[in-house]
Amino acid sequence: MTIASSVIFVHHRDAASEIERRMTAEGHKVAMLNEQLVTKLYTAAKGERNVALEEMARLQGEAEKARHDLQPRHPKGVQEQAIGAARDLATIKSRRAASTYEPSPVIN
Repeated sequence: MTIASSVIFVHHRDAASEIERRMTAEGHKVAMLNEQLVTKLYTAAKGERNVALEEMARLQGEAEKARHDLQPRHPKGVQEQAIGAARDLATIKSRRAASTYEPSPVIN
């Protein structure tokens, strides 16, 4: 058994279709490549690329949202100031409770 391959060039698509039909009828394995098929393959590949880019953009958006959700709600400085103020307030309340301190009256 001999395996051979050939490339046949024609000017018109209908001539290529006719040759493909005859050779297939004779039992040959035939593949026809023409501009319409190339355009169809290119369009499909471009569509798959667009779908992949859209999926990447969606995943990037989800990652940004997750990163944002994991960040503290307030800047670090504000949190430290709030903790310090709460600590100061607790200290003042505990000193007042422990002593008989009374503020002096306001003198005019």
